[in-house]
Amino acid sequence: MKTYSLFIALAIGWAVGAVTSRYSSDGLLLNTARALPDEKVSSLDSSIKAGQSPLMLGGDMLARVCEVVTPSVVHIQAERSGPNGGRIEETGSGAILSSTSSDTPFVVTNRHVVAGAALRDIDIHLQDGRVLQPSDALLDDKSDIAVLKINVNNVKSAKWANSDRVQIGHMVLAMG
Repeated sequence: MKTYSLFIALAIGWAVGAVTSRYSSDGLLLNTARALPDEKVSSLDSSIKAGQSPLMLGGDMLARVCEVVTPSVVHIQAERSGPNGGRIEETGSGAILSSTSSDTPFVVTNRHVVAGAALRDIDIHLQDGRVLQPSDALLDDKSDIAVLKINVNNVKSAKWANSDRVQIGHMVLAMG
């Protein structure tokens, strides 16, 4: 155990050194890591203890997003006939969405999860324990997207966001 802990400490030390170092013009490695001034360390420590660090705030925001989105996440099981007459089961996840152009909510998932399955052989498991079958399925081979229409209105739909506001470097949360 001590060897393992020492290895981890050395790996962390190497990673920090690699990130905080640069090379001189003659190719020698120069260590440019500097200790933070005591007042900066004290300020950071106070922020962390008060729950105001960016990581703590980001973690809190992700927890709130999960709480809001989780009721809209579904588990999908689909069965189809295999090449030798057997049955093949596929599983995946999806999200319940709604739109002004649709009178009922729908589930968006991957096409490969439901491709080849009859509608009666697709089970959509909701977070509240209900199991639904879609009334229709729209599949797009090129994008590997499937839209499963469901004939219920008492479900929680995820909210659409503005993709024009997303930038490289923004965090993404995949749920399913």
